[in-house]
Amino acid sequence: MTDNDAEGREVASSTLQTILLAAGGLLIAGAVIVFTAVSWKDWGDGGRLVFLAGATAVFLTIPLGLKRFGLSATAETFAALAPVALWCSGLAGYYLLLAPGAEFEPSTVAVGTVGVILATLAYRALAGLSAPGWGIVLQAGAGAYYALHEGLWTSLGLLAALAAASAVTALVVKRTPADRSGSDEWAWRVNALAAVLLATLGLARIAFELDPDYFATLAAGLFTLASLGLVVTVRLYALGRPSLHVVLVAVATGVAGLAAAIVSVNTGTPLLMVAGAALTIGVVISAAAAGEERGPRRGAYAAALIPAPIAVGTLWMTIVDSPALVTYAVATVLLAGFGQTVRGELRKGFRQAGLLIGAALAGAAFAWGAFALVVYAGGDAEFVSWQPPAVLAASIFLVPFVQRVWRLELAVLTTVGLAVSLAPRLDMNAGPWATVALSAGVSVLLAAVPFATRWIAVRVVGWVAALTAFAVTAATLSFRLEVDTEWCLLAFSAASQALSLTYHLLDDRREDHEYVLILLHSASIAPLAGILFFDATTAAVGLIAYGTLCLVLAATRAWPAGLTGAAGASYLLSLWVMMADNDVEVIEAYFLPPAVIALGVGILAARRLPEASSWMTIAPGALLLVLPTLVQSFGSQDDLVRRGAAVFLTVAVLLLGTWQKMQAPIVIGAAATIAVCVNEIVMVWTLLPTWAPLAVGGALLVGVGATLEKWRRDVVRLGKAVKSMK
Repeated sequence: MTDNDAEGREVASSTLQTILLAAGGLLIAGAVIVFTAVSWKDWGDGGRLVFLAGATAVFLTIPLGLKRFGLSATAETFAALAPVALWCSGLAGYYLLLAPGAEFEPSTVAVGTVGVILATLAYRALAGLSAPGWGIVLQAGAGAYYALHEGLWTSLGLLAALAAASAVTALVVKRTPADRSGSDEWAWRVNALAAVLLATLGLARIAFELDPDYFATLAAGLFTLASLGLVVTVRLYALGRPSLHVVLVAVATGVAGLAAAIVSVNTGTPLLMVAGAALTIGVVISAAAAGEERGPRRGAYAAALIPAPIAVGTLWMTIVDSPALVTYAVATVLLAGFGQTVRGELRKGFRQAGLLIGAALAGAAFAWGAFALVVYAGGDAEFVSWQPPAVLAASIFLVPFVQRVWRLELAVLTTVGLAVSLAPRLDMNAGPWATVALSAGVSVLLAAVPFATRWIAVRVVGWVAALTAFAVTAATLSFRLEVDTEWCLLAFSAASQALSLTYHLLDDRREDHEYVLILLHSASIAPLAGILFFDATTAAVGLIAYGTLCLVLAATRAWPAGLTGAAGASYLLSLWVMMADNDVEVIEAYFLPPAVIALGVGILAARRLPEASSWMTIAPGALLLVLPTLVQSFGSQDDLVRRGAAVFLTVAVLLLGTWQKMQAPIVIGAAATIAVCVNEIVMVWTLLPTWAPLAVGGALLVGVGATLEKWRRDVVRLGKAVKSMK
């Protein structure tokens, strides 16, 4: 039995120690970075270098002594700070040696970073610690930032040197693991990945020097190569080929996909976003399907084959100006036709991928037709195209190829989509009320489909189509009847809430009920965010209505935590919206008293109910205590009091978790600590000494963590001594 079980605590001492040391080290690292950026104004270049050199010497020598006394975790914490301080000291030294009036040269910093990496690697070998291997990743990233500010060939040379240094680091870490070999197993992989990313940055830099007219074609070609590489990767994995071969092809695929994404950023071509999204979805789903114990091949093949026709179609459209939907449809037909020439699981994967892409294209055609119906159905024929009805009409021929039990549902959905896509032409001869009635009728019909079928795929498509139709109806009210936008969004939210209530009462016992409820509740909440741009009072009303719905549903389901929490969050958000609308700035006055009360009640509840989770007892009060001040402190350069209060509250929550040894306040405090640190680093240009609270808070946490490690070491020694007694 562990001490965690014996004392009824949620967090073991070792886990608590790791979190405290990591959070404290992060704060101290942030303090070093912020000090490097702002201290020259008050300390001068020489004073800054002296301070950083002293801090670097401390961080380099303390781990050696701590390791001798058995405080290895604390030693690793300081060893992780050493690479950051060493690089900052090098940068400060460069500024000191820079002649007055001389121009700053980023290449010098990048070259110096390579030397710092090698020095850190040598220190790792001397100290026998794992943390410096992780710090080298940060050093390489900082060096790459400066390398990219040089000319093409200089930048390529510097990136190549940094990539080589990262590769050497990965090789050294893999072959000479430190005492914490488990950490090194991941450290060498991350450094290898950093080397690949640095090489990819070099390729992207070359690509950006090309004529911008070729960017779209280049990006589409890279997406095509990445899509083919994904198929080859899944095929090699399914055939049981050596893992090295699979990893090499997977890395090449990732490099091609990442380069395509980087190049496509500056093209301004929306179709490249479609190819990138398809590749991302294919990678995620194929990776998940490949990990299943039974039947992974067909699902993995289907997911891996989805991006291929999308990428090929996008490449064709960047060369030849062809209609998008029809081009994708033709590419999908070619994919399905090629799938008939293969056998086994791969053939089934081709068929499944073709059906999935066909369904997606039919959905896109439906959305296009609905958009034209709502917005442009008054004589503006520019967006009324023949593509949506053509694709939907062709989709009807897919019905015989699907399973028999799905044919009726697919035929109904395709027919409805065809009617909607043809509606823009009909709308030219109909009044606005007829358009609204048509949209509402289609919405109700689609909403009835999921209740009438028992197949998950059809149910999901039906729910998505129904919500899309309700959105079209709301947009029709706005554009055709000129109803205020906020009321149209509120109507869509109300319709989604009505569907949620109906599903709760009639049909939430099926195996997909969790996903359907997430979809319906998301559709209920999303419009309320849009209402904020028009009228805060209407948004607050919508939030209160949604919170009331959650309370009603919770009352019918024995008060589940998720619905109860959603109701409370909705009421809280409505209060925030009203305060923001009334220009309330000091919101802590509204939140700190209830937060302290909630924390007190939570601590009492935790003591009286030891089996209760801290996420139910402590987390609400901790979040209410930290979040308002933390959110308000983001970007507030002149509000030192609020930023200092954010640091104080995050450290207080962490110490509360240390005292109670509970998971929720520790996780919340650690997450808030990261947010505070990132916020302070982002605002390094401020003239105020913002590094001081970071350093104090980090030192406090590291001190507590080191004390805890020493206590644990002494307990282990005492236990061994007692066991040795007779």
